[in-house]
Amino acid sequence: MENAVLAQRIEEHFKSGNTDIAALADVETVIARLDEGTVTVVERRQNSDGESNWQVNAWVKKRSCCISHASIEKMEEGEFFTKCS
Repeated sequence: MENAVLAQRIEEHFKSGNTDIAALADVETVIARLDEGTVTVVERRQNSDGESNWQVNAWVKKRSCCISHASIEKMEEGEFFTKCS
């Protein structure tokens, strides 16, 4: 699966709060690619002026939130807060 497709799937899981097997498999794929070095949280990109800028791959950060959502047991409303919600 291409990184662009994986990024789109992670975005969809994040927006929907989906934590099913497919979502967790996608999260595991991101982790494996981070370990391999084929995906990074930030990348250096050149703009049209030829200057280098750092770009954050927010979808890679969001996979951490997907992990958090998957590992938190359902609690009564108001018992906890998360920055990922």
